[in-house]
Amino acid sequence: MRYRFPALLSVLSLSTSIAHGQEEEGMDAGRPDFAENPTVLALKRFQLEMGFSFQRDGRSKRLSGPEGTLRYGIARKWELQLNPPNYNWLFGDDHGRGFGDASGGLKWQAGPIHGWDLAIEASLSVDSGIPDFTSNSIDPGLLVAWGRDLDKSTNLSGSVAALWTTSDGIRVALWSNAVSLTKALGGQWAGFLEHFATFAKDTPTTHLLHAGIKYKLDQNRQLDCHAIRGLNGNSPDWLIGAGYSQRF
Repeated sequence: MRYRFPALLSVLSLSTSIAHGQEEEGMDAGRPDFAENPTVLALKRFQLEMGFSFQRDGRSKRLSGPEGTLRYGIARKWELQLNPPNYNWLFGDDHGRGFGDASGGLKWQAGPIHGWDLAIEASLSVDSGIPDFTSNSIDPGLLVAWGRDLDKSTNLSGSVAALWTTSDGIRVALWSNAVSLTKALGGQWAGFLEHFATFAKDTPTTHLLHAGIKYKLDQNRQLDCHAIRGLNGNSPDWLIGAGYSQRF
């Protein structure tokens, strides 16, 4: 997932439902919603998240995977995240295939504060991709995630992020904002509805409506599927995807 889409996918590399990252409860993966978890994994816990997506924008199409994220609880309230390069296959009006840039981040859980979960993450994107899918630079990012339970089955969360990406050798600040509402649907099912937007100087703003469902196979495994609809002419037309996450 990233904006008009290469940059959009980069921001997403920089889910919130009830009891994020708490050892006593079932896992809650950081995918597929854009909003970053405002909590971290427990100490020495490892989590693998992966998936694929198919996007259409006019007559251009993109298939992406494995959308991998590796998460590890390195200390109390600290988490390390690594995002291996994503493979992109363009067809339709655009053509090309290959790996994009890798990224990683370090997240600190600052909350809870007065009932609000809060986390801050610093990240770096490394120019490891092929020419069509790289910024040709090391790009830093910063993200603030927040969330709180509204009741026993409903959670409100969001994140604000800045990615200083590079385009044609020029550093550009790309801002993004996500607001997500997650609802337990009964049994092992949960659903979410989310608005996501990106902003940059001299660049058209994008607005996306994002919805999906999650199913917990057990305490440590989760399936998901999701869909995105662009809300303005500067956004992709639509995107669909699915994924799998496991905590160890």
